Amino acid sequence: MLEKLKQLNLDRILDTDEAVTLSAFARQQSIEYGELGLSVPEWLEKSTEILREEIARRNRSAKLAELKNLESEIEGYKTQAEKRSEALRRLSALQKDLGLASKSTGK
Repeated sequence: MLEKLKQLNLDRILDTDEAVTLSAFARQQSIEYGELGLSVPEWLEKSTEILREEIARRNRSAKLAELKNLESEIEGYKTQAEKRSEALRRLSALQKDLGLASKSTGK
């Protein structure tokens, strides 16, 4: 595990579990250096920072995917009238932003 951390390559970390495991190992190493009164090596600090950023990025990406799925699910529950009303509001707002005269949409 130490070699993976020293030669950190995000392309070879296949899943978040492995990234979290390496991050925990890096944290443990940093603590041990401190307990022994040694300065933490630069490669360890960099690897720790890169891993934490990657974990945060993956976590955000997963949450955004979940958000998109939930939005799609909720959209499926809407009636045609609700969808039409929302489309008309978006149309009106876009026309206003573009400085175009609002067209009569009728029902």
